Amino acid sequence: MNKQFLLCLLALLFFFDVSAQRLVTGQVLTDDGKPIAATVALKLSKSQSAAGADGQFIILLSRQSDTLVISHVGFRLARVPVSWPVTRPLTIVLQSSATELETVVVSTGYYQLPKERATGAFSQISEKTLNNSVSTDILSRLKGNANGISFDERNDNQRQISVRGLSTINSNTQPLIVLNNFPYDGSLNSINPNDVESITVLKDAAAASIWGVRAANGVIVINTKKGLTNHREISFNSNLTVGRPPDLREIPVMASKDYIFYERYLFDNGFYNATENDPTHPVLSPAVEQMILARDGSISAGELDRRLAELSSYDVRDDFRKYLYQNRINQQYALNVRGGTDKQIYYYSIGYDHNSDNLGATTGRLSLRTDHQLNFGRLTANPVLAFSRSQLDNGRPVWSAVKPGLSSFIYPYARLADGAGNPARLSRDFRDSYADAAVANGLSDWSYYPLNDFKERQTATAINDLVAGLNLDYRLTGDLHAQVQYQYEWVDTELSDLYTKDSYYSRDLKNRFTQDDGSGNLSFPVPEGGVMYKNNEGLRSHSGRAQLKYSRNWGAHDMNILAGTELRSINTESFGNTVYGYMVSYFQQYYDPGNYQGIPYQTGFTELNNRFRSYYANASYTYLERYTVSGSLRKDASNIFGGDANKRTVPLWSAGVAWNISNEKFFPAGPLNYLKLRATYGYNGNLPRNLSAKATLSQDQGNYNNQPYAYISSFPNASLRWEKVSVTNIGLDFGTSNNRLSGSVEYYYKKATDLIGRQPIDPTVGIPSASVVRNIADMQTKGWDVQLNSLNLNGNFRWQTTLIWNYNRDKVTRYSSTNTSGYNFITGGFGINPIEGRPVSSVLSYKWAGLDPETGDPRGFVNGQPSRDYAEIIWNGQLSDLEYHGPAQPVHFGNLNNTFSYAGFSLFVNVTYRFGYYFQRPTMSYYYFVRNGRNHKDFAQRWQQPGDENRTNVPSIPTLSSNTYERDYFNSYSSALVEKADNIRLQDVNLSWSPGLGKGSKLKAIGLEQVTFYIYARDLGILWRANKSGLDPDFGPEALSPSPSYSFGIRAKF
Repeated sequence: MNKQFLLCLLALLFFFDVSAQRLVTGQVLTDDGKPIAATVALKLSKSQSAAGADGQFIILLSRQSDTLVISHVGFRLARVPVSWPVTRPLTIVLQSSATELETVVVSTGYYQLPKERATGAFSQISEKTLNNSVSTDILSRLKGNANGISFDERNDNQRQISVRGLSTINSNTQPLIVLNNFPYDGSLNSINPNDVESITVLKDAAAASIWGVRAANGVIVINTKKGLTNHREISFNSNLTVGRPPDLREIPVMASKDYIFYERYLFDNGFYNATENDPTHPVLSPAVEQMILARDGSISAGELDRRLAELSSYDVRDDFRKYLYQNRINQQYALNVRGGTDKQIYYYSIGYDHNSDNLGATTGRLSLRTDHQLNFGRLTANPVLAFSRSQLDNGRPVWSAVKPGLSSFIYPYARLADGAGNPARLSRDFRDSYADAAVANGLSDWSYYPLNDFKERQTATAINDLVAGLNLDYRLTGDLHAQVQYQYEWVDTELSDLYTKDSYYSRDLKNRFTQDDGSGNLSFPVPEGGVMYKNNEGLRSHSGRAQLKYSRNWGAHDMNILAGTELRSINTESFGNTVYGYMVSYFQQYYDPGNYQGIPYQTGFTELNNRFRSYYANASYTYLERYTVSGSLRKDASNIFGGDANKRTVPLWSAGVAWNISNEKFFPAGPLNYLKLRATYGYNGNLPRNLSAKATLSQDQGNYNNQPYAYISSFPNASLRWEKVSVTNIGLDFGTSNNRLSGSVEYYYKKATDLIGRQPIDPTVGIPSASVVRNIADMQTKGWDVQLNSLNLNGNFRWQTTLIWNYNRDKVTRYSSTNTSGYNFITGGFGINPIEGRPVSSVLSYKWAGLDPETGDPRGFVNGQPSRDYAEIIWNGQLSDLEYHGPAQPVHFGNLNNTFSYAGFSLFVNVTYRFGYYFQRPTMSYYYFVRNGRNHKDFAQRWQQPGDENRTNVPSIPTLSSNTYERDYFNSYSSALVEKADNIRLQDVNLSWSPGLGKGSKLKAIGLEQVTFYIYARDLGILWRANKSGLDPDFGPEALSPSPSYSFGIRAKF
């Protein structure tokens, strides 16, 4: 009986204890309807919880009445009285506050977390920052706006982007691009910028190591927009961009009169005699043709002077500007709808862009995206579907594409049209007299009219990009979630390149392979008609991920754990062919019967499969919102490395700590109200996918007997292993009250080991390159990332400033190579040939001893004495004989932007800077002038008489016998041509107006919530440059600086 009484009493006590703790549920939203991971606490009972990324929270109410206190950095504190019973879930809206620090939620692609609980190095670019720029591609919007990111645009066709500089020498240097949690294999040009919500840049090991071997160069995580809970929003954005043609006067060609002067000098010295008598009849310029006529008595000396003077008055750049270049026009239209309920949220978007560049080449892109999130209680499903189709069509020829021959440069007095504007003939490949005689003998027209010919080539590229994904999240318990994610990507690229039957290419090809039996009877192996080249490339990727996620907040503790596995498969295929309707054979060339060539067929098949399997885990723990520790571990494996299993796998890990000093009791009250110190250390890796530990063979054909053959393309290397990068990062985040001043200061140190490089090998082993790939190098990189944000004025007139300063310096610490010849290290800053103790990309030159005062020849040094022995300087000179100037990439870079706001108007001005690097400017090349017509305006500054060496460094005209490769090469890479590349430029200006929409506004009545009109200007020019030559060092020697563009647009929300 006593036992029964005690059991009843215990049951009764248990009942009262449970009933005294009531569960309160709800969701926290921002004032624009987005869920937010906020801190939720009860004021009296002191219990604490946290809302998840979806804003949902659960908290125990132990009293009959209490007050919920909801807080998040960047929002006003919310206090909500609660009394039991609470009959339905609460919806709590946090109001943003200018008096608090801006809230930042960073995304790694695996998880999201508030930046105040992060230990790693992140940079986030918000939608607002992205909208300060106008472009149809997302990458351009990062330029000058992202902390730690730099661009190398010296090669316009291969724009390189780096995060905190280099971590490798010969392997992949590009950062990993992640789109909505998975690596993105398509073109970034397929992503509609209007779909992007934010971009997070992962810069250190703690932030990026969860991505394993793909994270050594940093990770750029792109997050697209999602739906809204209990709110609907329709957004529209449209803009028109007009860009001026490039300034063709930047092309540093010789003046026509100087060009003709040099041609006349060469003609008078008999240089063109061999070309004139060449049986293959190579092309001669119009000026030389006139000189031949005068020499042969066909025209008088006076008539020759008159004709040459007329040619001297022409400038082909004027014709290019008049007939080929135009304003570029870009049009952008984007519409998206998003909203939802407690059960589902949705996002739909459609975008269309149409761009026409300065040469009339067009790009059209249609993009569609749908993103749903469905809530089935414990299960949340997120299907995503995105599709884009881009169509690229060719336009008029670029400056460098119009030339007399395949390896020739156009002469400056060429004409594209006559005085009446009719297309003019340009001599190409052969002298006009020979081409016209061949036509009379039965060949097709062999004349070339540039203004007509580009119309006879039709090049079109169509790119289809489909991404389909499904993310499932099942809540096993209140704190434990099981997540399964899958993504399929399909990219199909179709290239069609048609030369019509009237194109010069088709007519020239037919003529070259015409067969003459010796009696004037002709046969034509190349059939009449156009030539079509088609190429199809396909990419199929499957990515799957299964993981467990545990998140718990109890009292003073907050813990997050993530562990899972990932499978990934990428298949790429390509097929290209040119069909003529017959088997490929070798034929005599009509213009040169002794020359046998195969008709170009350009047939190729490729297929590549890459498969990956990884295991990973990540955990973080926060105590009292003051102390945070984090760790990450990942294991990657690949069979491209050595035969030993321990060389095929690589464990990568990171650890981090953070101390929120401002939450300590001893932290004094004052203007500084946020201070956080953090430090991380860990390892990333790099994967050079084009290598193999096994010997590989390559097959080709067309050897001496025109038969297939094979050669060893890579030497076996069983010891080949992963590149590894250790990263140390120390950061300090701070902020003052009223958000007057905030920012971060970070120092990082990267040490890369076992880097891949080429090492000389005995050439008798049979490798054509006489080198083998091995792990022979180490390097280190040190740097600082500093960002300061200030609110200078905060009244009716508002003024905000952001300063970003990045410092990055790398150095090769080991490179096991016996190559010390100075010639191999002369790259002009474009190539990479590592030198211990120097940056990976360095500018070195031959030491300059000035021009010879008697001859005007350039001089270097041999044994410490001025010398003109160019062969000795180049072929026998050592690395120690060269002059080191500095890195070819900026050591200091960043930007300063200011935003001024008043009465709905906002003016954004962004200035970028790059300091601490060098470039080698081009100059006159006498050697290449006589071979292919390459020229430079420096010719006008050449040495002509004794004493000129005091005013110029441009050598004199050499005699025919002294115009050697070595003389020209030495001069082109001498220290006299190296200059500092430092510059400051006005990158962006954005002026916008958002008129107020009061309650009585007619626009408000039709549902218009916000409207913004904006004007944007980009690439407005260099404000200051260190070099005295007026050059833009950030674009290659053959490229033109970007011309200013102006955009006009409207953004509206309903």
